[in-house]
Amino acid sequence: MMLRVVILFQLLSCSTACAQQFPGEDKWKMLLDHEGLTFRYLYHRKADSRNAGVVLMLENTNSYAVTYAFKVVFSSTEGKEAVYAVSGEMAAGQRKAGSNDGLFWVPWSDQRVMATVGLRGYKVHRKKERRNPWPR
Repeated sequence: MMLRVVILFQLLSCSTACAQQFPGEDKWKMLLDHEGLTFRYLYHRKADSRNAGVVLMLENTNSYAVTYAFKVVFSSTEGKEAVYAVSGEMAAGQRKAGSNDGLFWVPWSDQRVMATVGLRGYKVHRKKERRNPWPR
């Protein structure tokens, strides 16, 4: 009986804590969790060997596919903004990050200091399944 309780406790504790962990998770900063889509970022002081850059990671924690759209906003210490529109879709449980997924930016090429990273106009919707008009 005691062994069953210990195993059950391990399974329950892992279902919430272990499901979210991945290598290097502690380096990513949480930005937002909206409608089951988690936004995290990594700041690189010298992303292109001279200028600051940011990598976003998106994770769909839903049990269904989603579409998303948002604007990522960078502001410098001088008050200048750089805004980039992002949209796409993700399968259930999928994670995206970096330049291959269009989620890496070096907003300025003049060694400007980045002050903030933010999101605007974020929308997440359940992806509509297309039905076959020709049933079998």
